[in-house]
Amino acid sequence: MPLKGEKPPQTRPGKELGKAVMRCVPTGLGVCRYCASIGQTCGITARPRKRPFYKVSEEEYESCMYLLRHFVPGTELDLPTMRAMIAEIEKGRSEEPPDDNAAVNDRPGGRVVPILPRPPAAPAPELIEADESSLLKEEQGCMLVDSLGKYRYVGVDSSVRFNHATHAAQSRGEQITQRSDPKVIPPLRSGHLPPTFPESVASSRPFYNERIYLPDRDVCIQYISLFLQELQCVYWFFSHEQIYSALDRTLEDAGTTASPQWICSLYSIFAICSSKQPSPLIRDAKSSTEYITMAKSLIPQVCDEADDESVRALALLSLALHSTCYTVSAYSMLGTATRIAITLGMHRNVSPRGRDSVEREKSRRLWWTIYLLDQELAIRLGYPCAIVDEVTYIQTPSASEEILDPGSNMPLGYQASCVSLIKLKKQISQSLYFIPAQNGGKVSFHEVSRGITMLRDWLIAIPSYLRWDSSVPPSHRRAVFVLHLRYWMTLIHVTRPFLLYSVLHASTLSLNPQKQKRYDELSHTCIEASENAIVIVKRMMECNCLSSLLLFDSGCIQELVHILVLAIHKRNLAYCREKLAFCVQAIGSMERIGWCEKIFPEIMALVDESAALIQEQFGSEPAEAQAQAQQTGMESNHADLNETFFDQFLGYQL
Repeated sequence: MPLKGEKPPQTRPGKELGKAVMRCVPTGLGVCRYCASIGQTCGITARPRKRPFYKVSEEEYESCMYLLRHFVPGTELDLPTMRAMIAEIEKGRSEEPPDDNAAVNDRPGGRVVPILPRPPAAPAPELIEADESSLLKEEQGCMLVDSLGKYRYVGVDSSVRFNHATHAAQSRGEQITQRSDPKVIPPLRSGHLPPTFPESVASSRPFYNERIYLPDRDVCIQYISLFLQELQCVYWFFSHEQIYSALDRTLEDAGTTASPQWICSLYSIFAICSSKQPSPLIRDAKSSTEYITMAKSLIPQVCDEADDESVRALALLSLALHSTCYTVSAYSMLGTATRIAITLGMHRNVSPRGRDSVEREKSRRLWWTIYLLDQELAIRLGYPCAIVDEVTYIQTPSASEEILDPGSNMPLGYQASCVSLIKLKKQISQSLYFIPAQNGGKVSFHEVSRGITMLRDWLIAIPSYLRWDSSVPPSHRRAVFVLHLRYWMTLIHVTRPFLLYSVLHASTLSLNPQKQKRYDELSHTCIEASENAIVIVKRMMECNCLSSLLLFDSGCIQELVHILVLAIHKRNLAYCREKLAFCVQAIGSMERIGWCEKIFPEIMALVDESAALIQEQFGSEPAEAQAQAQQTGMESNHADLNETFFDQFLGYQL
């Protein structure tokens, strides 16, 4: 069937086609006999046969024509016109853009084809490929060896890398046999840096002037066991074999051959665990504060070494300082540990060629522990993190659990799941807190909904064996509960400003019903997240998994109490009173040490001030609370978030 505007053939198609088919017989030599007999070039075998027209369905043909008319409107789609357009496409547009006033262009045969207006083509950006710059290739030199024999990472914008690349360009083609690892940059001709200090020349001199204090063996074992049970399950520092073998060597030789980094780590662990109330099993002459003082006295030697062990020691010391309420000192100490880790290339996953694979996995896992601690210590006072993802350009993958098992106290995949959640929290804090604080405090509801959606997707993606209601070994319970409690507290972190504003400025919001609806939805989400967090805390209390050694447990309970006090204005008073009573019971069941000792009076004072636990002080419930009690649910248009969102993932009714 001819296209519209195409003239039908003048000859009888059946006869001529039959004649051509009868005479056009391929010879296998590239031309058919018919074309050879008349002296014409045969085009049958010059190109593959196209699909016969009769195999195209009517629907397919009509669809193609519809699309053509859509993109080329007002044009008669006859064969010469389409051929001319195809030729123009193949030839390409001229460098001179067509005049906007020129709407048509003459074609052969007098036909007129419209020229579609097209914006001037921007010049293609010229890119520098990665293989054109030696500075971008870490495998061609990114580490230095210092005077202590430690490998130090060198960043891409360093002059040291440029100088090395220049020297390598001059030495191109020469055999450099003295370099076994191309990632290692040769030292200066004058020697390694930094210069050695006079007091560190005699390496055989004991690093500690006095005799190293160590408690009895059973006390040390008790401290290490408590550390592995309550801290190592959420923050990985050692493999079990590593910590127990190092402890045995230290006890055997009284620490005479121990490094200052290991003794600092040991004292930090003792400082955390000795804060628990004395028991007949623990007979220790030193207190938690004394252990911290002894650990801090080793900081100069630890920083001078600046190796993996130094990173571990300073991180443990920062955790010990934080658990004993020295927040600023802990923040500063972890910043030092982070900078040492960066000098070692932990963030870029670089290491010398001869390093053992197990040691590489230890460095990776230690790096991500530093990453977690950095965010947790910084957010306490709202300080910037030492590790800024957008600037640090982290390339270190999660540790391989096939090479190095995380241990009996940490579930498989826990650290990777926790790190992904912390990354989300940092990203959300950046868009909802830090950026608005710089541009007048304006927050987009779209960003809030986007943050909630990302958190929901994270919860869906975690492995089934890490779900809070799954059957997990007793040694894994605390880690799994902490992971989910961290999730719900992150959701509260996203939505709590809206709950606070809706309570403090209820009259202002009432003037804008649409805005009030959005604030009520986010307030509802915040309260609902706190209810789910309380369920997790209840399970932790039942399983004896709450810990007073860290701020996390008591800090979460404190924040939940503040949310519930605000929720009194939104929910049923009796319901909020019940939840508050449980929070008081939970914090009261924890040992009064460290942060728990400081937080407990604050919670009791807040509850007393709100008078939420004293029913007699309320003649009747607030009108808004009564309305909320009668309301069966609130609709939400934020990223598929509705009243059953939390139920379907947690499997219980609120």
